[in-house]
Amino acid sequence: MLLEACCSPSVQLEHSDCLLEDDDIKQLLHLAAAKKPSFAKGSQDLIRSFYMASRQMRSSGAFGTDISATAIHSMTCVAAAHAALCLRSEVTEDDATAAILLFEEAVVACYGTSVLNVSCQPHFRDDDLDAYLGEQHCSRMKQFQSQLHHFCSVHGNLASGEWEE
Repeated sequence: MLLEACCSPSVQLEHSDCLLEDDDIKQLLHLAAAKKPSFAKGSQDLIRSFYMASRQMRSSGAFGTDISATAIHSMTCVAAAHAALCLRSEVTEDDATAAILLFEEAVVACYGTSVLNVSCQPHFRDDDLDAYLGEQHCSRMKQFQSQLHHFCSVHGNLASGEWEE
């Protein structure tokens, strides 16, 4: 089945081979809906540390808006949904990083500023799948994760050595 092949890291497919049909997407969503991933300590700590650091930075007035009390819940739900869509039973630090990036992009879209200098980037606006799914995307996410760790280490309540899962 194509869905299994696309989800398997051992199978190398061209991006055009990995486009899912409607039935495959329905099956993926059905499988994801059944997942109730638990949080790894590193992913919980990253979201919590980002939330605390972000509240501290935004409350200083330099970034124009406070972060709401419900933001941590929103990021947690998005991270869990990301893990479920990846068909994982545990929320990883990568899931937390993706949730934080999406949260910051939403803040920028609403208020114009980001504590991490994130800019809004359209998702899947053209046929350049490498920018969204390939090495370009992986490189962008690794760079953002490094920036996020630095931000949380400097402004949050965790030391940089505590990120490892």
